[in-house]
Amino acid sequence: MKQKQYRAGVSSANRVVRHLKLGPKPGADVSAAVREIDELFGIDEVSVKKKGGVLNVAYDAGRLSIENIEQILSSHAIGLSNDWWTRWKEKQYRFTDQNVKDNAAYVPGCCNKLPPEVGG
Repeated sequence: MKQKQYRAGVSSANRVVRHLKLGPKPGADVSAAVREIDELFGIDEVSVKKKGGVLNVAYDAGRLSIENIEQILSSHAIGLSNDWWTRWKEKQYRFTDQNVKDNAAYVPGCCNKLPPEVGG
């Protein structure tokens, strides 16, 4: 089986895919924001579905988070949809991104050794 090659800075273990519905009337051209998001280190894929206005982005959550994407969108006067489903997904994405980031930095210890005070 052939493995998919990801862009530099993207680990397959930390790769997440997000689908964000954009607001009804973006204040600026979405393609400029997409180009800026695509230049971030850790982004694997980014695209916008014109019909429905959905931003699809795949990135390494150990390096980036949903906040980084939202900052770029807001700098281009583009907001997310204000419906309950988008807000709920956004909260879940924040939680998952933080969890992946914490797990990426975790260094496991060996649990089959005796503690130093017991061992001889």
